[in-house]
Amino acid sequence: MISWNDMQDMARATGTYDMQSRTFQMTATEISGQGRTAMVNGTIRQDGWLIANITGPNVSCQGIVVPWGVQPAVPGL
Repeated sequence: MISWNDMQDMARATGTYDMQSRTFQMTATEISGQGRTAMVNGTIRQDGWLIANITGPNVSCQGIVVPWGVQPAVPGL
């Protein structure tokens, strides 16, 4: 699920994740409003951050940084 506009608009996203290259590709389809479609792709870094790119009609957002997970603590630090 992807939302914007203070969660007034939402899209359902489906796609794939390649564990070896740590990349993903999704299609996001708006479930409210106009039913627009956008492509979402990017990488999941080993430090727990996801980097996404969104392209579609009248939208091109590149390099969106999202916290995805927490890097495990290193014992003794």
